[in-house]
Amino acid sequence: MPYQKGWKVCYACTGLWLCPDTKNFGGACVGPAGEHDAMGAPMFFELYYFGPETVRNYSGIEQDNWRCCKKCFVLFFDGNKSAGVCPAGGEHDSSGSKNYILEHQRYLFTDDRHRLLINWRWCKKCQQLCQPDWLVSRDFMCPSAPNATHDTQGSGFYCVRQDQWI
Repeated sequence: MPYQKGWKVCYACTGLWLCPDTKNFGGACVGPAGEHDAMGAPMFFELYYFGPETVRNYSGIEQDNWRCCKKCFVLFFDGNKSAGVCPAGGEHDSSGSKNYILEHQRYLFTDDRHRLLINWRWCKKCQQLCQPDWLVSRDFMCPSAPNATHDTQGSGFYCVRQDQWI
């Protein structure tokens, strides 16, 4: 199955965003700088997606309809009525995005052999994938309203595959 490298975690919104190169910033964000900021985080992630030749053979632990917003570069769920609030204004825009696949978390620990980072959640207000474990000292920001926090109540647990350390 094809995959795309270059995803990073934003320390302001805890979203997974597509970093266009080896920079640690870019894309609209609700954080103080107005753009996503990886703050020098030394890891990238990779996401699998359905390519034109991909056979959709689910094992029951995957979920598709995850897309990259072309306005803010964040990964969001595009399988509900609303695409969710985008920090660049309006709703997220999935036009031109690949159809990414996330695995539901199978274990309560990080699987080093498969380089999985666990405990990712879906925010029901902005539809984006977020990582609440990354910010323990303050609430993590959601673009749904000024000073809002992500609402992950009712979310499943997802895991994302680590690509590399830089």
